Parts: sequence; C-alpha cells; structure tokens
Amino acid sequence: MKISKNLEFMVINTMINESFTKVGINELGNNFMALIDAQDLTNEYADVFRVTYDNQVLEGLISSVHIRSEYFRLQMMDGTETERLDIDKLEKIEKVERWDFDIKTGDSFKIYVDDLRSVPSGYIGTKSVKETVALIEKIEANGGTIECLDLDHDLGEFAWLGGDAIKILDYLVSEEKFYKIFIHTANPVGKANMERMIKRYWP
Repeated sequence: MKISKNLEFMVINTMINESFTKVGINELGNNFMALIDAQDLTNEYADVFRVTYDNQVLEGLISSVHIRSEYFRLQMMDGTETERLDIDKLEKIEKVERWDFDIKTGDSFKIYVDDLRSVPSGYIGTKSVKETVALIEKIEANGGTIECLDLDHDLGEFAWLGGDAIKILDYLVSEEKFYKIFIHTANPVGKANMERMIKRYWP
C-alpha cells in the first residue's frame, strides 16, 4: 500500500466565526466543501502542505492564519518560518505526506528522530513526536515491523508538534510497544531521563 498521498485543496473563502479563524476549502474532484479551523491544520500528525503562492510552490506546516490582517505563515521543513504571506495570492493548498515508499507485510524499518542531524543510511528520518507516532502507526497498519528507533532528545523548532523526543517513549509505554531504542542526544540530562524510562519499563 502506498503511503504517499496527494490530496488537492483550493481555498475558496475565509471568515471569522466565534473568534476562531476558519478557512473554507473545496476538495478538487469530489466537490467537497468544508470549514476547517486553521489551528487544526497544524495539529495533523504528519501532514505537510504544499502551497501555490504567487506562482511559487512552498512546502511546510501552516503555522498561522490571520484573516483580518489577510496573511498567513508557513513553518518550513527546514525549521524556518516564512514572512507574512498575502492570502490574496494563495492559489492552492495540497495536503501531502512526506513519506514516499511502499510498505509490505514483513518489511522492517529503522526510524531516526532528530530535528537537525542528517539521517543515517538505512533509516527513515522524522523530526517531531507527532510525525514519529504517525509513521509507527502506518508501518504497523500495513504489516511492517520496526527494528529500532534512534532518538535525539531536544527537537528544537519541531517540539511544538508533540514535545521533545522523550514523549515518544511515553507513547510507546502507553501502547506497550517496546521497540529497541538507541539514544544519540547530546543533552546529558535528557539522555539520563530517557534511559531511566527505558530501564523502568522495557522488558
């Protein structure tokens, strides 16, 4: 089953309703119209939005939408944030997922969680807790297995998507998923806290 998705959306209107910023969208092809709270766009686990803006293509997480001021911002995939972008020049939003590979029953995966370091050969890289949890669940749902997770602690610009990487251990404990864990963080306190969790809960 292919993980990658390419759902196309077009902005058709914007409005303020009960102090929540709403974005009206029309899903191309299915003629589906809905009002979505702009905050929900940043709460999706691993969604990335490819935005056609002023004839440019930008990719990132929608970090803010201010209808009254007629601008929005993107949290780019390198951790930087765009300057104010004019909503009037926003032509299309494509909701995509960053993974583009097949998962077959029995396939084994290694996950490397870090906001800055390069992903080692043989690993799939993630940058946030939410993205990591989503990837784990997709691998499991498609019959794959997880060989190990190699974790940083401080996730910097991506900590707003679920916290620092110790929260991945919280998730694994709560779901009783005791995958093999490696820790590569340079934060000695964070490393000690993670090691204590592993010592306490892992069989």
